[in-house]
Amino acid sequence: MAAPVKRTKIAVVTSPEVGKPDIEALAGIATIAYSVDDGLEQALDGAEAVFLWDVGLIDELRAHWDWMEGVKWMHVAVAGVDTMCFQEMKDSPIVLTNAAGIYNYAIAEYVTGAVIAYERNYPRLYSQMAKQEWKPFVSSGAAGKNALIIGPGRIGRACARSLATLGMHVRGIGRHDALDDPDFERIDSFESLEGRIGWAHHLIITAPLTPDTHHLLDASMFKYCRPSVHIVNVGAEPIIKTPDLVYALQQGQVGGATLDVFESEPLDPLSLLWKMSTVMITPHIAGEITGFEESLIDQFIGNARRWIKGQALDYVVDKQSGYGAK
Repeated sequence: MAAPVKRTKIAVVTSPEVGKPDIEALAGIATIAYSVDDGLEQALDGAEAVFLWDVGLIDELRAHWDWMEGVKWMHVAVAGVDTMCFQEMKDSPIVLTNAAGIYNYAIAEYVTGAVIAYERNYPRLYSQMAKQEWKPFVSSGAAGKNALIIGPGRIGRACARSLATLGMHVRGIGRHDALDDPDFERIDSFESLEGRIGWAHHLIITAPLTPDTHHLLDASMFKYCRPSVHIVNVGAEPIIKTPDLVYALQQGQVGGATLDVFESEPLDPLSLLWKMSTVMITPHIAGEITGFEESLIDQFIGNARRWIKGQALDYVVDKQSGYGAK
């Protein structure tokens, strides 16, 4: 009698608050265990693949890293992987993949909307409407303005293409210089930011958190900005040193900010940012539009099928640098 064929086990790590993703399309070729049903240890027991659906549980996974001993592949349902690339992960043979590409359009739309809102002075319009004031005024426009995007990866490129349709000049700041890029007028290195930041009317942050970007924007950098510069952060939270941004806004070194990510989330109710009329705060939702969860699930299912067949995985992360798939 032939021995039964061993089925690959996939552990889905999630919480009751976030819920269970529907990956039952894989049930015919894999055994699926959900941590909310079986407990984390039992779900991971014998698992060769992990789908981290609730990324807020990464610290719990790290605290029980020995339970990950048999895992060969882990996929995370986010684009930013800085919190995933801790030392245990770097030292392990686990292949890490991320949700590259899923959030591109939504974030580009958010960034473009933020630029338009700043140029057309939507905060003033909202304030006048709340007071039932009819006070026409002349606002500026985006055409001809300069956008400097820190992080010319997939999301940064989507933003660049969108902003270019407004007639804006778009340049990038990244790991390497490039003068012949298809999406940017030019890309300069992180080391040259001090000499380039003053060019920007809009400073867009889409980069992940890496040694190159941690607190890249602090007091020493803000002093080189245009006083009217508008900062949009949809990248990693600690790229901006928050107290320094608050001070720069107060001193007029920075004109305004649209912030979707923060060093500590949710943002402290006592933060001075809440009370600044030149600041728009959103609760980390730039990439979340109708259908995004279904797209995340479809992406994982497609990658899982490739992996089970022994094919190369898509969206592989460079664990050592902290950069996601290109």
